Amino acid sequence: MPELVVRSVVGPAPVRRPEIALYVGSANGEPVSSGLGTGTGTGTGTGRTIGVHNISTLAPFRRRGYGAAMTARVAADGVAAGLGPPAGLTAQNARREGGRA
Repeated sequence: MPELVVRSVVGPAPVRRPEIALYVGSANGEPVSSGLGTGTGTGTGTGRTIGVHNISTLAPFRRRGYGAAMTARVAADGVAAGLGPPAGLTAQNARREGGRA
């Protein structure tokens, strides 16, 4: 993901913030999707939840499950880091889909 695009979405120094994770999904070595995960200070259980943001897929690769896989991967990584799953996504679903992005 180009740095200019990242900065326009999350600010000047996102990679220096441990509560932010940037993702790029690829197929056959070609970038096809992207996503952003954030750790938030609200929620139940651990008191922190994963935020799943800005999931996108390039037009030629849409309708093939890359966006769903990216969403699940961001959520699964958050759960693996000890964060609660995002609203509407159970921890079981997050772990089930986690490695597909």
